[in-house]
Amino acid sequence: QSLLSSWHDENPCNFTGVACNDFGAITHLNLSYLGLRGTLNSLNFSCLTSVVSFELANNSIYGSIPSSIGNLSKLNSLNLCFNELSGDIPPSIGMLESLHYLYLFANNLSGHIPKEIGRLDSLLELDFSINKFTGPIPASLGKLCNLTRLSISRNNISDSIPREISDLRNLEILYIWQNGLSGPIPSEIGRLTSLLELDLSKNNLIGSIPRSIRNLRNLQVLYIWQNGLSGPIPSEIGRLTSLLELVLSKNNLIGSIPRSIRNLRNLHVLYIWQNGLSGPIPSEIGRLTSLLEIDLSENNLIGSIPRSIGNLSSLSLLSLSQNNLTGPIPTSLGKLVNLTKLSISR
Repeated sequence: QSLLSSWHDENPCNFTGVACNDFGAITHLNLSYLGLRGTLNSLNFSCLTSVVSFELANNSIYGSIPSSIGNLSKLNSLNLCFNELSGDIPPSIGMLESLHYLYLFANNLSGHIPKEIGRLDSLLELDFSINKFTGPIPASLGKLCNLTRLSISRNNISDSIPREISDLRNLEILYIWQNGLSGPIPSEIGRLTSLLELDLSKNNLIGSIPRSIRNLRNLQVLYIWQNGLSGPIPSEIGRLTSLLELVLSKNNLIGSIPRSIRNLRNLHVLYIWQNGLSGPIPSEIGRLTSLLEIDLSENNLIGSIPRSIGNLSSLSLLSLSQNNLTGPIPTSLGKLVNLTKLSISR
């Protein structure tokens, strides 16, 4: 707080963490990791209208975000993460039309995410994770057509995933895990063809996995575990040939493991434990030679353990426990020289 208060000096351009342009106007404030404690009301935002970068992460800044932050009309990057900020995000945040990066994660912010966020059409990355936001995801987020990263995980967001989110055609990262989302995964999610990582885990989502997921050809990480999803795993999942990690555990999925899974040649992690899957383990699983971890435990799988699993020479974890598997343990498991955990108990 003492450092913030000291900015009444004649030449703040000499202060630690402050950079100015040739005309003496402050353009950059990099005050992260300085052990600062105080409120944002200590700053006179009306005197900082030339600031393009405001970094205040990892301090002990508390209180609310003042509405006067909307005066920073040239701001390109705002990073207030890992502080103790509370209260609502002021609607005036929508005035920061030059903003590319908005990081407010790991605070105690609450209330609804303001619809005015939809005005920030230059925004590339938005991270509101680890706060106490409530209410729905505003449909206006669909207007952020340049957005590449959207993370609002670990909040108390409710209602369904808005269909407007499918308008974010440049989105590469979508994290909405550990909230209170309900309803189905909208089929429109298949329009997000730039997606690399999708995490909707630990919500209350229901319905089936949409077949439109086949369009996400660039997807590398798909986490939708611990929801209430039902129905079979769609065979279209085999078209996601860029997948590295597939985690569908703790749902109500039924039916057999689709044989199309053989196409996921880059897969490292396959977790489908604690569902209602039935039928045999497809022998095609032995083609997934990049696999490091398989967990199919706590299902209703039948038949024998396929010998082809012995082809998975990089495998470190194999868990098939609590199924209805029968027959001998195949000798081919002896080829799994990198295996550190094996569980095949009833």
